[in-house]
Amino acid sequence: ENTKKIVVIGKGRFGNACAQGLRDSYIEVGKGEGLLRCSVHHTSATKFMGLQLADMIDVLFDAEFVVYCGTHLPNYAHKLAKAMKEARKGSAESMEFIDFSNPDPVFERDDVSGTIDIYSALMSLTDDGDRRPTTVVSMAKELDEEEEWDTQIEID
Repeated sequence: ENTKKIVVIGKGRFGNACAQGLRDSYIEVGKGEGLLRCSVHHTSATKFMGLQLADMIDVLFDAEFVVYCGTHLPNYAHKLAKAMKEARKGSAESMEFIDFSNPDPVFERDDVSGTIDIYSALMSLTDDGDRRPTTVVSMAKELDEEEEWDTQIEID
């Protein structure tokens, strides 16, 4: 059966709800082209982020959506971005990152920058996985200049 692979990272209340909802869902292939069933790979954020890079790439291979529902995304941004870029090289036509970490701005204020950190990490990696020199400050300036920006990042 032809499906759209979605990797849900996080087994807390957001991750469980997200994975449960996606398991019985369909995604439109294109305008008027029909629907494909979702294939969900659900994993603990702690377990996933503790994997070796090669194992992370294996999990993300052929995923069209990566949904992050864990905590501490800023701490994992570079490693996750590197795994996403490598997995994307030989698999799906596109890969979107969706941040559902939903940090509390008071008690989890260090997690608030997670989406910008992952965006910065994705943009700073060269095709061979090396870092380009960049800073989150310069990325924030670029984001402010754009007319519209959301938390979905498509990797080309």
